Amino acid sequence: MIVSHTQKYIFTAIPKTASQSIRLSLRGSLDANDWEQCLLYDKKKFPVKALAAIGHGHIFLKQLKPYLLPQMWQNYFKFAVVRHPLGRLISYACFQNKHQSSMAEMPLQTLKTILNDKREMQHLLLKPQYEFVCDDQGKVLVDYIGYFESLVDDFSEIKKHIGNAELISPLIVLNQSHRLNRSIELDSELEDLLVMHYQKDFELFNYKLGFKRFSDGLIE
Repeated sequence: MIVSHTQKYIFTAIPKTASQSIRLSLRGSLDANDWEQCLLYDKKKFPVKALAAIGHGHIFLKQLKPYLLPQMWQNYFKFAVVRHPLGRLISYACFQNKHQSSMAEMPLQTLKTILNDKREMQHLLLKPQYEFVCDDQGKVLVDYIGYFESLVDDFSEIKKHIGNAELISPLIVLNQSHRLNRSIELDSELEDLLVMHYQKDFELFNYKLGFKRFSDGLIE
């Protein structure tokens, strides 16, 4: 997460949505008084003990809100980027299995195994995306939601709301998971499991069901 008091914006970093690339791009706009929390490539923590104790940079926006003045919360431009639940799951599976052959040999079964594993589904990287940007009543707290699938255009729109946008560097690929070397034919079992875990993400972010194939990052 980034809180820029200088440029008056808040970036909520949802895992597996190019959040590391976005962080890197935004850092040029940050001042010494701005806040960033991350522990993957750089070790940075918020100057708020309770938030620093969370121990990672994928903080829920509702966790941050009590530590900002009301005028800050009202005036700061709040944004996040989301991703199709299937694409996000595949990115996680490729990342977790990069030294194994399961995703290459049995991609469909590997995805089902993850979705059926109650313990693994508690992993931070698999949390439903709405939890990062909604309050306890399900109200969306961000002013703008960008989409991983149209990130270049949406990030250009985000920059329009940041004062010194010229300080923001172009997006580069960072922390990219290994890509699948073949397409996946989907089935109703996988779709049912995805809906069971991510129904609110599908509904809130207007992602469609009924897809049949995943190939080279594209959902058909």
